Amino acid sequence: MIVQGQCQHCAGIYEYEAGSKSEFCPHCGKETFCTPPKKITASGATNRQKSSMKFLPWIIVAVIVGVIAFAAYKWQEEKVSRRNILQALMEIQSATALGVNPLRYGELLTKADSTLNLEKITLSGFGNSDFLSCAENAMHFYREANSGWNNGQAVWGFITEQDFKDFQSAGLNITLADYPPNPPEYVKMVEGVGETVAQTNPNQYSPVPLNEWLSLNWKAADFYIEKMKAD
Repeated sequence: MIVQGQCQHCAGIYEYEAGSKSEFCPHCGKETFCTPPKKITASGATNRQKSSMKFLPWIIVAVIVGVIAFAAYKWQEEKVSRRNILQALMEIQSATALGVNPLRYGELLTKADSTLNLEKITLSGFGNSDFLSCAENAMHFYREANSGWNNGQAVWGFITEQDFKDFQSAGLNITLADYPPNPPEYVKMVEGVGETVAQTNPNQYSPVPLNEWLSLNWKAADFYIEKMKAD
């Protein structure tokens, strides 16, 4: 009958014929008495378990430290991303306050758009939705201003029904009564080029002089930038 034995020299397990007194270990090559492997006693297992338990508190501490370190890293990363977005928008804000030409405005708008698209990936986690919403709203108004200004030839901006709602959401207290669909100066301009008001303004958009159109959009953007600063 084949049984297992344990080498007295290297503790390797080998097989031998029952009744043999000694064998040469296949692991270390030394002659060893044929003895069965030692069984692990209950007390030995208990001791090892106790020994393992000694390290448990340290493992828990290491995990907690790791979690705190990761949270601190993410907080700092998000803080930098927020600052970059806000700084890009404030550059446009400062430029419009001091006076900016359409070309420079377009450059700043492109930079802010790129910054927002890049940094909002970092801010995709919980707790940044309000900040990003304000940033998107500010960019919306800056784009709206640019749409009627970037070619340098526009004279009028046009306020739609949705524009009125957007401006009011941004804290601007304006109504259709403030900007009627066909102001006299607009009618005069349209008649001067041989067109009818109905043809030129079929959807009853409210024409607004370009400078005033720009000012409305920039004020609306300011509203959301200030909310971002307070966030």
